[in-house]
Amino acid sequence: MSEFDTDPIRRAVLASERPFHAACSVIGCMVGTIEVLHGTPVAAAFLRRLLEEMEPPAPDHTITDL
Repeated sequence: MSEFDTDPIRRAVLASERPFHAACSVIGCMVGTIEVLHGTPVAAAFLRRLLEEMEPPAPDHTITDL
């Protein structure tokens, strides 16, 4: 995602009364634009990286809480 300046998008989504809806709309537009400009495989890879970045890290089960 480094090729995109996401700060204006983040501010607009946070300012929205429906941030989840706004975020989904923005992501859909970005993926659609990338698909038109660079093809479906590139758009799919972008969406995969975006979703991986948004996913919370898996819990670390190597350390046991006492």
